[in-house]
Amino acid sequence: MSGKNETKFWKLIKQRTPEIRWNRIENSVNRGFPDLIGSFANSHFFTAELKVANSSGTVVFSPHQIAWHSVNNGAKFIMVQTLCPLSVKLFPSSFACNLRVKLTDHEPLSVVHDTHDNEQWKIFLDILRMTIIGPSRP
Repeated sequence: MSGKNETKFWKLIKQRTPEIRWNRIENSVNRGFPDLIGSFANSHFFTAELKVANSSGTVVFSPHQIAWHSVNNGAKFIMVQTLCPLSVKLFPSSFACNLRVKLTDHEPLSVVHDTHDNEQWKIFLDILRMTIIGPSRP
């Protein structure tokens, strides 16, 4: 992913998900480590790899990223931004299974089709939260 696109994507995620405490990781030691560590209030940490799909709807992973997601435990996600049309898709870490992955071959956990729509982001966050900590208890 180009640095410019990744930076824009990071800013969008940070702006639209204020309920999550994010830490962006710039790591040259463990090249497969995900881009973000996040947590909701009163929850465990989780990781998110940011990817921007290319024009053919393909996401490219490094061998280090594939290895990291296959051997490490915990709540791990891949967030993919498509540019035309602009959308954000949430996938489980199992999405990082090959060097090149077609978006059409995998069902996302959640999709924000309109990045300006607060309701779509609320649904996105609810699904992410439920995947991490389970359904809310009364």
